Amino acid sequence: MATELRKLDENTLKIKAESKNPNFGTKPAAFIVDHLIAQHIAKHLGQIKRNLSKLQINK
Repeated sequence: MATELRKLDENTLKIKAESKNPNFGTKPAAFIVDHLIAQHIAKHLGQIKRNLSKLQINK
């Protein structure tokens, strides 16, 4: 996935489209990459780290 994301140039990241989610409205592709992919994955990473730390405590 990272390889494909690196192929996106600045003009592509500026292309706007209306979201299926009414909370987001019309957003550029950069929003999809940053918010819906990068930030979402970062949140899951935090969840994974918390769960792993709980496993270490309970050993």
